[in-house]
Amino acid sequence: MGVKKVILRAEQAENAKVSIEAIREIRVTGLPSGGAKGYHTSDPFWRETPPQEQGLDFVGKRFGDVLVISTKSEIFYIHHHYALQDLNIRVPKGVVVVKEKRTLNGEIVPDLSKP
Repeated sequence: MGVKKVILRAEQAENAKVSIEAIREIRVTGLPSGGAKGYHTSDPFWRETPPQEQGLDFVGKRFGDVLVISTKSEIFYIHHHYALQDLNIRVPKGVVVVKEKRTLNGEIVPDLSKP
């Protein structure tokens, strides 16, 4: 049984570009963005983590013919805001994509809950 529906969960999911193509696999891409601008610590050795080193990525979990894809390590907490932007998802013909905006907080765990 193949995937018939993909649920994309990300802060910028609503802006994701969906491409339906004659392919056999699902591909999701995004550009790391953000930082901790305005954060001031008393630690003189602290340095802001560049978005490319934050561990931003995608993970997935299958529920029958539904595949949930969520961002990993997106965060919004006080001055820290890291997210994937310019999202693109490529799916085979016949696969429906549902975009779900993730509301970010201080947790960096993905949302792979059952749809």
